[in-house]
Amino acid sequence: MACSLALSSCSAIPDSVAGSVKGTMREGKQMWKDLLEPRPELVLDPAAFGEAQERKLAALLKPVDEQVYQLTVYMDGEDKLPPESWFRRLFERFSWISGVMVLDRSGSVLFQHPMDFSKPVDTAALIALGEPTEKERQRYMAYMEQQDRPAEENATEESLEPPVWLDHKVRAMSNNSTMGPEIFLAQPLFRKNDFDGLMVVHFDPRNLLKFCPSPDELMLMTQEQVIWTSKYHDAASTMSTLPWADILATRVYGTVQAHDRNFYWLGRNLGRYSLIYATAEPGEDEPASPAQTAAVPEAAPAPEDAGATAPAPHQESAPEATVPGGAASPQ
Repeated sequence: MACSLALSSCSAIPDSVAGSVKGTMREGKQMWKDLLEPRPELVLDPAAFGEAQERKLAALLKPVDEQVYQLTVYMDGEDKLPPESWFRRLFERFSWISGVMVLDRSGSVLFQHPMDFSKPVDTAALIALGEPTEKERQRYMAYMEQQDRPAEENATEESLEPPVWLDHKVRAMSNNSTMGPEIFLAQPLFRKNDFDGLMVVHFDPRNLLKFCPSPDELMLMTQEQVIWTSKYHDAASTMSTLPWADILATRVYGTVQAHDRNFYWLGRNLGRYSLIYATAEPGEDEPASPAQTAAVPEAAPAPEDAGATAPAPHQESAPEATVPGGAASPQ
């Protein structure tokens, strides 16, 4: 009888009222769900992030620096000579590099690809990259003096000297010849925890400009030289004379003035060495660059520069020679 009465009373409720009740219940459920499981919203308006000069430089350098970063990650931690397949993947993944070489602990070349690489290579300077700095010496001496040592052992200066390539990390250097600049990334190799040589990957940094959406606005530098002036030829000579070693000792980004313009810069650390990106800060007479708003293309040709013409990017194939461990290729 109770069920019959309930059914009859429900059937007596007008459809409009029943619909209103159901709608209210749905709204209540949704409100309750939103409170318990809020759905976050992302605001991706570029104007909401950073200053104008930061956004401009970020748009220019991101696709370029991403390549350098991925290369250092690929090399880092390979402290034993990798197999031949590793070298093949290296050239397949980073087609813009110039070549690779393997050195023994004295700097002699055990393996090199390509064999006909024509730019000069200072192998002694590459080996010397692993020499400990004064700060590393002091830190290592303090550490060793804190260790428990046999009473008959005397803590001589020689016994407290840190080994070379103490941190096992990738380090870099560059050279500049009449054939153009080249940056060398050196990864130390070890045998039974003793330094046994270097694996070196090198590239012309101008090859990276094909990844930049507006190469004529991005200046490439190192501590010693301007590699790519872009359209800022007049400012480049001033930029090259700045004390970058002192600047980079305390800062990784900032603003400098050259030829009556402010330039915003950022340094990519490569282990005691930096690749520096810079661009002129946007002014009232300079509209926002399309690079700041447009999607970054996969490849954009580097423009011709009166000061330094960017060569066509190297497209090296995977090495044909056998990596040391098999039959080593002579230099």
